[in-house]
Amino acid sequence: MFYKLFHLAIERGFIDPLTTLPPFSEESLTGLLCYYLNSKNIILRDIPLYNVQNFTLIKEKAIYLFPANGIAVSEYPLIHANDIQMNIWGAMRADIMYIGPDIVTMIENKIGSGFTYGGDKEVGQLARQIDFLMNSKVPVKNLILLSSRDMFNRPWYRVEFKETLEFKVKFGEVSGYLMCWEDVIDKVL
Repeated sequence: MFYKLFHLAIERGFIDPLTTLPPFSEESLTGLLCYYLNSKNIILRDIPLYNVQNFTLIKEKAIYLFPANGIAVSEYPLIHANDIQMNIWGAMRADIMYIGPDIVTMIENKIGSGFTYGGDKEVGQLARQIDFLMNSKVPVKNLILLSSRDMFNRPWYRVEFKETLEFKVKFGEVSGYLMCWEDVIDKVL
C-alpha cells in the first residue's frame, strides 16, 4: 500500500523541490504536502472530500478548508494553557495545521500506522485532537483524516474517526472529513 503511494508520487511529480527525491515515509508525505499547500502548487479546487460516515463524496472540495490567505505548519505543537490540557495534548503535534483568519484545519496523516492512544473514542489520539480544536478560539474548526483509498475501504481508520466524532463533537463544533492521498498527489502542479 505504501509503495503504491510512493510510486504514484514519483509518477505525478509529487517530489521534494530541494532534492527532487520522492517521499519515502508518512512524515515525508506530510512535509511535502505542507510545502505544496504553502507554495500554492496544488489544485485544491479539484481535490474531493469524503464523508466520514460512509466514505462517499461530498459537494465541498479541499479549497473550502484551505483558504488562500492561510498558512500550513508541519508538526504544529498543540499548545496548552494548564496541566489538565498538557495531560490531554501537551506531547502531541498536528501533522499539518492550516491556519487562516477564521478557520483552522488540522490534518492527521495515516498510511498504515496505528493511532497514538488508539481505539479509545474518549481519550485516543483523534479525541485529543478534537479536544484541542474545540478549545481553539478560531470559529471554523476542521479535522481531516488523510490516508489512501485502500485504507479507507478497510474501515479501520474511518470507523475510529466516525465513532470519535460522534462521541466528542456536539453542535458542529468540529467538522470531520476524509481525504485521499491519491487525489492529493494527482493535483500537484
